[in-house]
Amino acid sequence: MARISIEGVTKRYSDGSAAVDNVSIEVADGEFLVLVGPSGCGKSTLLRMIAGLEDITSGAIRVDDRIVNDLPPKDRDIAMIFQTYALFPHMTVEKNLRYGLKVRGTPKAEADARVQKAAKTLGLLPLMNRRPGQLSGGQRQRVAIGRALVREPSVFLMDEPLANLDTKLRVHMRTEFARLREQLRTTTVYVTHDQVEAMTLGHRVCVLRDGVVQQIDTPDQLFARPKNMFVAGFIGSPEMNFAKAKVVGRTVTLGSHAVGLPDDVDLARHDGREIVLGIRPSDFYERADGQFMVDVELVERLGSENIVVFPVAAESVRADRIGGRASAVVDDEEALQAGQAGRTPFTARLDGTAKARAGVPLRLGVAPEALHFFDPQTGLSIGRR
Repeated sequence: MARISIEGVTKRYSDGSAAVDNVSIEVADGEFLVLVGPSGCGKSTLLRMIAGLEDITSGAIRVDDRIVNDLPPKDRDIAMIFQTYALFPHMTVEKNLRYGLKVRGTPKAEADARVQKAAKTLGLLPLMNRRPGQLSGGQRQRVAIGRALVREPSVFLMDEPLANLDTKLRVHMRTEFARLREQLRTTTVYVTHDQVEAMTLGHRVCVLRDGVVQQIDTPDQLFARPKNMFVAGFIGSPEMNFAKAKVVGRTVTLGSHAVGLPDDVDLARHDGREIVLGIRPSDFYERADGQFMVDVELVERLGSENIVVFPVAAESVRADRIGGRASAVVDDEEALQAGQAGRTPFTARLDGTAKARAGVPLRLGVAPEALHFFDPQTGLSIGRR
């Protein structure tokens, strides 16, 4: 195993644009770190730079204490698993697993032992004589993992390995990856755009936006204490509700609703000013004395839970319009126009037993400690002591 140090790494193209901008990350020995973010945020580029498949414009990448910037991929003791399985279609599972060892001249006895160990770990023993065309998508991905596993590398790099699988199989393979993570304890950097994968698999998660690190933290801390609006909106489903609110003493007013501040929040310097209030849909609950009397517009009944949509008389705020590049694209004009008109659609995720019905007023509560507060100019979290 090994540790990875990414020190001020930048990838800049000839037109001056930066795919990765001054990124510094320390990956501990045996840690499973997930890089997550929207398409184009630089996560795959960063992974390919660690692997040696992309040149680095500036900065350094170390594996243990060795700088690997100029080392070819084959000399980095790194195994990479891609979105595509890239198996040899004419070879059996066993020959696919063995191929890399054969090329490297690994002694037969040692190769036999490694192949058998990987096949047993991944549940491939009954499939050893099949060819890739006779396997399911999940089985092919396990063979691809096994091919990397037999090398016994110091580092695994995984670039969206579950992206080609259907929803049910993705859930199953997430469980398999979680099991392997604990069993192998090999240093791993895993790239995905799926925040559920990131939160399920990562010991820590690094959220990227426009090639810049937004926050590196445990899944629990990312969810409970996001450092800015982008992280708050990206992590969690349905995404966090945002709207402009006003601080008045120890109270925040959101349209016609007033919510008291929790004890660990100090917004005295913002008294009388507008801030951005964030509330996760899962933090609403049905309560007779709740702070929010709302007019329900839509109820999605999903069995174990109900998704309730209601308007709030406050200006909408888009997380993807604050703190990032000016070229950020608004992909929901209806929501933006509603916000400009002083009306923001909010979402609540309630228990499946909730009595919410479209067209019928509903009283909702939210715990003050579940509220999030952000600077409307920078998008940074504010107020927490």
